Amino acid sequence: VIGYHGNQLRWYDDLVGGPARTNQFNPRFLNLVGTRYLIGPANAFPEGYFGPKPVVPAISFGQVSILRNENALPRAFFVDSFRVIPERKDITPLILNGSSDLRTLAYFEEDPGMPPSTPSPSDSAWVISHAVDSVLVGVNCAHDRLMVLTDVYYESWHITIDGNPAKLLRADEAFRGVVVPRGSKEVKFTYNSPRYRTGRLITWLTSLYVLVIIGLYVIPGLRKAPTGKPSES
Repeated sequence: VIGYHGNQLRWYDDLVGGPARTNQFNPRFLNLVGTRYLIGPANAFPEGYFGPKPVVPAISFGQVSILRNENALPRAFFVDSFRVIPERKDITPLILNGSSDLRTLAYFEEDPGMPPSTPSPSDSAWVISHAVDSVLVGVNCAHDRLMVLTDVYYESWHITIDGNPAKLLRADEAFRGVVVPRGSKEVKFTYNSPRYRTGRLITWLTSLYVLVIIGLYVIPGLRKAPTGKPSES
C-alpha cells in the first residue's frame, strides 16, 4: 500500500504521507486502498481501529498472525453521494481524518455532472480482469451511479462503458472515478499514452541499432579468425 517502488505518482505519494510514509497506518487510508490482510501480533490494533467489523487472525504463526480486516473497501464500488473540493490537497485531511463514510461518499475536484444517485440493493461492481494496461469491471446498476476504482489516477487511462467513451475523473485525491449510466454492463480502463508509445519505439530502435553494430563488428571477426594448422610429424 505504500507504493510500488518509491517513485509513485505525486498524488498517491501525498496521500501515503510522502517519503516518511506518515499515513501508512492510518485506518481510513488502509480501508480505502483495500487492505484486507495485515501481518502482526493478534492484538496489534485496538478494538474498532478499522471500523465496526473486528480484525481477526486468519492464520497464526506463534506470536505473529495474518490479520483479516473486513472493513477494507472493495477495489471497485459505487458511492451514493459526492463532494466537490477544487484543490486536491484539501481532500487529504478529509480522507485521513474526516468522519464521512468513504464507502458511500467520494471527493472530486470537479463536478461529475450528475445528481446524487439512488442506491439499489442489487447495484454492484466487480473486477473481471486486471492487467498492466487494462482493467475490466463488471457493473449492474438500476440508476446512474458514480463508481470509484482504487487504482491510481493518471490522465493516460481512458474509459469506455459498453464500448462508448466516458470521462475519467479523479476521485478521493488519487484514484479513478467515472459516471456509470444505468443499465451498463462493463466499464473498461485502457492505458494509452503517446509518450509511452514514443519511448517504447525509441527503445526498440536503439536495441536494434546496438544489435546491428555488434553484428558488424563480431561477424567479420569470426570469419577472419585464424584456423589452426595440422602439426607435422
